[in-house]
Amino acid sequence: MSELEKIIDLGARLKRRRHYETTVAISPTANDADVKAFSKRLKDTLGETGISLRHDDWGRKRLPHPINKHSVAQYLYLRYVGTKETVNAIERLLKIEASILRFLTVSLSEALSEAAVQDLIERAPKEPSAAPSLRGEEDEFSFESNY
Repeated sequence: MSELEKIIDLGARLKRRRHYETTVAISPTANDADVKAFSKRLKDTLGETGISLRHDDWGRKRLPHPINKHSVAQYLYLRYVGTKETVNAIERLLKIEASILRFLTVSLSEALSEAAVQDLIERAPKEPSAAPSLRGEEDEFSFESNY
């Protein structure tokens, strides 16, 4: 493989679209207006380079362990199709925002064909999803201790 072919191949590899999901934990000290504004900025950033499949606000949930002395956080969930540049743009925004406690981006697929992308768009549920819970119905946040 010549040097030029390697460069072209590297460029094509970076442009491959994949299916991703990102879960974001936001500090409970952030008010609802700030969370909505940040959520809008995430949607706008995603709309520039990717295709949004889901964008859900899971509300305030208990953290598995304290992070920065917080035991609860506001969760946002994103599911999208994009390139590595899309993931980098979203993660850059998440790293800059001071109210973000943690975030996790997971690749759900290898490179997708155009038909696979269209299939994902068609199968994407339109209704909001609920946050997964290990504790059942009692997982809702309250100031009363269960311990």
